[in-house]
Amino acid sequence: YLYNQGGSRSSRLHTGVLRILHWAEKNLASLKAEHIKGTLNIHADWLSRNLIIEEEWSLKKEVFKWIVTRMGYPQVDLFASHLNYQLDRFMTRFFHPRAEATDALRAPWPKVLLYAFPPVPILPRLLRRIRELKAEVIVVAPYWPRRPWFSILKEMS
Repeated sequence: YLYNQGGSRSSRLHTGVLRILHWAEKNLASLKAEHIKGTLNIHADWLSRNLIIEEEWSLKKEVFKWIVTRMGYPQVDLFASHLNYQLDRFMTRFFHPRAEATDALRAPWPKVLLYAFPPVPILPRLLRRIRELKAEVIVVAPYWPRRPWFSILKEMS
């Protein structure tokens, strides 16, 4: 970026580089950009070199416990995997022998308090399913008031 004197479509990157250049102009005699081979730059390149499964997120155990002590203890984790389930009973995206079911949006739900920390793109489908089944579900979702599903979630809570 520095050697090309700009050229990024990212206004955020451009602004950041400008801040660095202005600081360097005041505080340094010179500034030199140097390429570091990706094989030597392991930490910076980690995200681009590793497969990250977007669904493999979960709340910290302490946060989960804090929620359930206030809202009730759910019986089934609807969006889990064998790596991140919060409850002994869980549903997964792909088959796993310990899972109660595969694909929570199509599987039958027991009539108990459920827990859902779904990937954000499927929140609208989850909310429709909760309404259809009149299910009681603790839903963990980001606070994004401008998203269309947010008002529905708020109304349901």
